[in-house]
Amino acid sequence: PKTNKNLKLYINSNNIRSGAMFQSQSNNSINKRLTTRGLRLIVKNILGELDIKKTVHGFRHFFTTNLINKYEGNLLEVAGHTRHKSIDTLQIYYDRAKKKEDLPRYYQAFNSINF
Repeated sequence: PKTNKNLKLYINSNNIRSGAMFQSQSNNSINKRLTTRGLRLIVKNILGELDIKKTVHGFRHFFTTNLINKYEGNLLEVAGHTRHKSIDTLQIYYDRAKKKEDLPRYYQAFNSINF
């Protein structure tokens, strides 16, 4: 809901009626569609200015992991939303998510051991 509201404000304040919603401001491609590379650079610069020690890829990882959880491991469906070409890559995300989910049970198996 907040995202929709903010996007509507952005569209109205920039008088966007058609075409790309986000446009490049770089010298080489001013007013052309913002590329994924351009967006990555913007986010990277903002993270640097805010001294946030995260990578742009971390956002994609977070998004993909959440989709895998919501789609209950349906990797083909997730691939359609994330543009991953390889199901093998998504399988890695899935395996990590399942391993993290299983940690409490794993630790519990060794709770009764006293040294």
